[in-house]
Amino acid sequence: AIAGGLASFPDGFQLAVTNNLTLGGDGGIELTNGSLQVGGSLIITNANNLRGISHVHTLPGAAFTVGNDVRVSAGTLHWYVNTTNLSSLAVGGNLVLTNTGLLYVYSGVTNSGVTNYGSLVQVTGDIWLEGNSWIYPVSNPTNGGAPFIRARTLTVLPGAGVNAVGRGYVGKLGDAGYGPGPGGYGWN
Repeated sequence: AIAGGLASFPDGFQLAVTNNLTLGGDGGIELTNGSLQVGGSLIITNANNLRGISHVHTLPGAAFTVGNDVRVSAGTLHWYVNTTNLSSLAVGGNLVLTNTGLLYVYSGVTNSGVTNYGSLVQVTGDIWLEGNSWIYPVSNPTNGGAPFIRARTLTVLPGAGVNAVGRGYVGKLGDAGYGPGPGGYGWN
C-alpha cells in the first residue's frame, strides 16, 4: 500500500506486484517508459478527501496489467500513452469507478498499418460507473488516435459517464486546426 506519497521509479523500470496494490490518500506511483503488473487488484481509494493518483507513462513495449479488478473510489487513474506503438491497460476482472472516481486514458498516435486506435483498455469483465464517476478518453491532439475501450458490459448510473468533449484534435491560433473539419483557436 502507498498512502500520502508518490513512489517514482527510474526510466524503464518493470514493477511487478504479486497481490493487491492499494493507493490511498494522495499516494500514487509514477513509471516512465516502464510497465506495471499487478497480480491481484489495483485499488485507488480516498480515505482523507484527497485524490489517490496513479500515473503510468509508457513508451514502446510498455504495458499495465491487473490480474483482477481495478477499483477507483474518490481517486484518479491516469493512463498515458506517449508512443507510436500500441500500449494497453489490461484488466483481468472488472473496472469499477465510484464516489467521483476518475479514469483518464490518453492516446498515442494511431498507425494505420497496425490498428486504427492509439491505446487499448481491455477489461475482461464489466465496467461499472456510479456516484459522479467518469471516464475521460483523450485523443492524440494532432494525429487523432483515440483510445479503444473494450469490456463485456458497461453500466453507467445517473450522474456518471464517459466524456470526450474537447479532448480531440487541437486548434491552431489564427489557423485551421488539425483533423477533418478542423476548428480554429482564438479569441473574439
